[in-house]
Amino acid sequence: MAVMSRADLRSRQVGRVKQPQTIWPWLAQRITGVVLVVLLAIHIGVNHFGNLDKPGVTERTREVIVFSDVAHRLAMWWWWAIDISLLAFVLYHGLNGIRNIALDLGVKSTGDKIISVMLTVIGLAAFAFGMAGIIAFRRYG
Repeated sequence: MAVMSRADLRSRQVGRVKQPQTIWPWLAQRITGVVLVVLLAIHIGVNHFGNLDKPGVTERTREVIVFSDVAHRLAMWWWWAIDISLLAFVLYHGLNGIRNIALDLGVKSTGDKIISVMLTVIGLAAFAFGMAGIIAFRRYG
């Protein structure tokens, strides 16, 4: 009888974990990551440098972005689409990443379903909360 090392034992345990049968969550994780880089660049550029060309602004420290500026920007449909897309992609990318970590730690198929349902509920609740904030700005635009 041979003594098993921890690495051998772990490789046997990981081998027993049911691997996902689809590539879609993996592919969506990569796609959302690339899209997030673009959306975050737009978001940061607009939020940090968007008021610099506003009439009457001479110093960055004197004039910050205020509620009315955001409401005016969200009155345009393309900013509305960018903010909703950013919200959806961030939530999917983050919560799917948490799910992937759980799978890497060896969660069995029943646990995977429970985690997936919990993260889906959390994601939907967070999306609804974020949409409520975006809609609040939309009313004043």
